[in-house]
Amino acid sequence: MPHIKETNIYVRKFIRKVRAMLYNWENKGLEFAANRFLQYNTKPNTKSFKNSLRGNIDFIGLVRGKDDKLYIKYKNRFRR
Repeated sequence: MPHIKETNIYVRKFIRKVRAMLYNWENKGLEFAANRFLQYNTKPNTKSFKNSLRGNIDFIGLVRGKDDKLYIKYKNRFRR
């Protein structure tokens, strides 16, 4: 079982990745964000950028709770 500090590092990296995906979509457009996502994603059966982003945000809600400020903030940014 990983140490608590190591687990927190993984969660923080995941949150940074989701924040970067939202930033790219909002500021550089959906096409740029999707291309950037496909460029760095190594999974072969990747669905669309929007579905992956929605799933990542939902995962944050699962881990941190649906009442968490960060989850609500990212969910609202995704809906815009």
